[in-house]
Amino acid sequence: LAMATVGGGFMSDYDVFPVKEASFVIPFETEGFTVLEEAPGQTGMPSMMYGSAMEWWRMANALLDFAANNEPNDDFEGWSDMHALAGLKKENQYAYQVRDLVGEANKLIGNTFDKEICKEVEPFVALHFSHVEKREVMASEAISTIWSLCRETTPDA
Repeated sequence: LAMATVGGGFMSDYDVFPVKEASFVIPFETEGFTVLEEAPGQTGMPSMMYGSAMEWWRMANALLDFAANNEPNDDFEGWSDMHALAGLKKENQYAYQVRDLVGEANKLIGNTFDKEICKEVEPFVALHFSHVEKREVMASEAISTIWSLCRETTPDA
């Protein structure tokens, strides 16, 4: 509801860090609500999302309706944004778009950083450090290194 109130735009989890300048050109059609990280089953991971104010209102109402009309899955206690989004997408494949623009940091980043990492992160606008041990330290080191090594490969540099 906060995103709808401020007029829409991007929202991300606290463990999502940009790998490109903030002024990057939105590389997708902005019609409709968009989840920017793919997840198994094509339902999307709600680590970074984008929508107009109207789309954020629509999604908030759709998620509330979904929760009111469905029982939580036995695999977890209660609701989460990820499980609610997945359920909504299974009910209606057109509920929102999914784009692969946020990379999973633990799959991309090893113990060393060199110029090769630039090729790995190039397709992404951000990295998600979910479920990474020592997340804060690794994220800080990774992002500062990526920004310094890959700056000339980003469109806004």
